[in-house]
Amino acid sequence: RKGKAPPDRRGKAESMALSSSEKKTAAEVVAALELHRHPHGGFYLETFRDPSLALPKSALPPQYKVDRAVSSAIYFLLPAGEIARLHRIPCAEAWHYYMGEPLTVFEV
Repeated sequence: RKGKAPPDRRGKAESMALSSSEKKTAAEVVAALELHRHPHGGFYLETFRDPSLALPKSALPPQYKVDRAVSSAIYFLLPAGEIARLHRIPCAEAWHYYMGEPLTVFEV
């Protein structure tokens, strides 16, 4: 999908807006947003990738097999009881909380 913008998912996210009396299950959110299994645990969907600037493969750790966009955005859902395995991310991250329980992120 390099250079190709992900589909616009804003309509799906807006349809997930909840009142204080509603609560969606993790499975309902996964289905509604069409999330995919993340290789390190949880579920995700890429919603943005900036094609204007990428890190070349030669500047990345050896596990990266292709150039990597400097800026991208995903929805990420970690259901209760699941863990996300530690992994290296060579770019800055911003986390936004939308619903659910608190999440602890460890930076090593």
